[in-house]
Formats: sequence, C-alpha cells, structure tokens
Amino acid sequence: MAPSRQSIIVNHAPIGLLQSDVAAWNRWRSSNFNQHPNLDQIALDRANLDQADLSGLELKLSSLCEAELEQANLSESSLYTANLRGAHLTSASFKLSDLREANLSMAEMNSVNLKQADLRTADLYTAQLREADLRQANLAYADMAEAELSLSNLTEANLDGALLRQAMMYTVNLTAASLKQANLQQADLRESILNLAQLQQANLSDANLDQTTLVGANLSFANLSGSSLHEAVLRDAKGQTASFRSANLSNSDLSRADLYGSDFSQANLSEAMLHGTDLSACCLYAANLEKARLYCAVLQQADLSRANLQGANLVRANLKESILRGAVLRHVNGYGANLRRTDLRRAQFQTAILYGADLSNANLQSCVLTDANLRGVNFQGADLRGADLRGANLKHADLRGANLDSVDLRGASLEDVKALERDFQNAILD
Repeated sequence: MAPSRQSIIVNHAPIGLLQSDVAAWNRWRSSNFNQHPNLDQIALDRANLDQADLSGLELKLSSLCEAELEQANLSESSLYTANLRGAHLTSASFKLSDLREANLSMAEMNSVNLKQADLRTADLYTAQLREADLRQANLAYADMAEAELSLSNLTEANLDGALLRQAMMYTVNLTAASLKQANLQQADLRESILNLAQLQQANLSDANLDQTTLVGANLSFANLSGSSLHEAVLRDAKGQTASFRSANLSNSDLSRADLYGSDFSQANLSEAMLHGTDLSACCLYAANLEKARLYCAVLQQADLSRANLQGANLVRANLKESILRGAVLRHVNGYGANLRRTDLRRAQFQTAILYGADLSNANLQSCVLTDANLRGVNFQGADLRGADLRGANLKHADLRGANLDSVDLRGASLEDVKALERDFQNAILD
C-alpha cells in the first residue's frame, strides 16, 4: 500500500529551511511542487518570510505575529484562526485562501491580493488594506473597524454584518457588493462606487458619502441619518423605509429612485435632482428642498410640513393628499401639478407658477398666493378661507364649490373664472 500523501509531506518537509533560508525553501517548493507541508500550529512570530512560497499549505492555528511576509505567496492556503496580528503583508497573495476567524488586526496589507478569500469573522481592526484586491472575498461579520481600505476593490464582495465603523474607504469600488446589516457608521466613503450594492438594514449614520455613486443600490431600511451625500448619485436606487433624517443630499441625483416611506425630516435636498422619484408617504418635515428638481416626482401622502421648497421645480409632480402645512413654496414652478386634497394651510406660494394645477378639495386656509400664476387651476371644492390671492392671475380658474370666505382677491385677475356670483359674497374684492 502506498504511503499517504500527508505522511510523505510531513516526513520530508524541510521546515527548518523555511525559518533560515527563504530562497532555499522556495527552490525546494519549486522542485517538489506536488508536496504541501502541513504547518498547522507552527510558530513563526517576527520571522522574515518575505517572498516566501507558502501557497496551498495548512497553516491553521499558526502564529505569525509581526512576521515579515511582503510579496509572500499564500494563495489557496488554510489559515483558519491563524494569528497574523501586526504582520507585514504588503503585496502578499491570499487568493482563494481560508482566513476564517484569523487575527489580522493592525496588519499592513496594502496592495494585498485577497480575491475570493474567505475572511468570515476575521479580525481586521485598524488593518492597512489600501489598494487591496478583495473582489468576491467573503468578509461576512468581519471586524474592519477603523481599517484603511482606500482605493481597494471590493467588487461583489460579501460584507454582510461586517463592522466597518470609522473605516477609511475613500474611492473604494463596492460594485454589486453585499453589505446587508453592515455597520458603516462614520465611515469615509467619499467618491466610492456602490452601484448595485445591497445595503439593506445597513447602518450608515454619520457616514461621508459625498460624490459616491449608488446607481441601482438597495438601501431599504438602511440608516443614513446624519450622513453626507453631497453630489451623490442614487439614480434608480431602492430605499423603502430608509432613514435620511438630517442627512445632507444637496446637489445629489435621486432620479427615478424608489424611496417610498423613507424619513427625510430636516434633510438638506437643496438643488437635488428628483425627477420621477417616488417619495410617496415619505416624511420630509422641515426638509430643505430649495431649488430641488421634482418634476414628475411622486409625493403622494408625503409630509412636507414646514419644508422649504422655494424655487423648486414641481412640474407635473404628484402631491395628492400630501401635507404642506406652513411650507415655503415661493417662486415654485408647479405647472400641471396634482395637489388634490392636499393640506396647504398657511403655505406660502408668493409668485408661484401653478398654471393648470389641480387643487380640487385642497385645504388652502390662510395660504399666501400673492402674485401667483393660477391660470386654469382647478380649485373645485377647495377651502380658501382667509387665503391671500392679491395680484394673482386666476384667468380660466375653476372656483366652483370653493369656500372663498375672507379670501383677499384685491388686484387679482378674474377673467373667465368659473364660479357663481354668490361664491364671492364673503370675499374681499376691489
């Protein structure tokens, strides 16, 4: 009976050679390429193993603390629960290696190759991974808090449940990566690519995502409160019931994103692109939407109380049954907008353009519409008690069934208005 492969390997492996002469070890490995020594539990702390060929080896439970392994080849090796704390691993290769539960905290791993490596629950706390190749790596539940990952490639990596709090991830590529339930609190992700990333239930609170691209990303139930997304691109993203409370989304692009039921209270969305965005049932209380581009956006049943929409583009936007109490809408362009059954009490529409808008059955009590363009607006059944429409253009407007008690219409243009004479009995006219 032929001896087992493992017994041949163990009996003939020159382990001492590895510790004394790496070049000689590499020559032995090259000549004996079919042999894979078992180095489980070996102690090589602080050893100089730069450029060593350790590919395909068993190194489970080994101790390589502060070892020098720059440009070493550890591809397809098993380093399960190995201790590499503080090791120097710059430009080393761990491609397809098993690093589950390994300790890589404080390790120097810049330009390391970890493509398709298994790093589940590994400890990478404060590790240096700048320009690392982590494509398709499995980092589920790994601890990468305060790690340096700038310029790294994490395309299609699994980071579900990973701890990345305060991690430096500037210009990282996370295309199609999975970050479900990951903790990215206070992480720096500026200019990173997260297209098609899965971020459901991720914690991105107070994170810096300025100029990131999240096209088609899934942010459902994610926490982005207090985060900065200035000039970020979230086109076609999904973010149902996500929290953007107090987030900075100024100049961001959220076109066609599905953000149903999300919280944008006190968020900054000034000059944001929201063309065709679904913001139905969203909370936008006291949000800043100044000069936001919301044409054809869906804001049905959204809460925009005390929001600032000054100069916003609401052309053909759907705001049916939304709440805009006390909102500022000066100079908005709401041409053809749907504002049926909206609550606009005390809203300010000075010089607004609402040409052809539908405000039927809306509550406009004490609303200010001075000098507004209300040509052809449907006010049927609307409550305009105490509203200020001085100087407004109401040509061809439909006021049938509207409550005009105490409405101030001084200087307003009422040519071809659809209304009965009695409707103006309690209105203030010239």
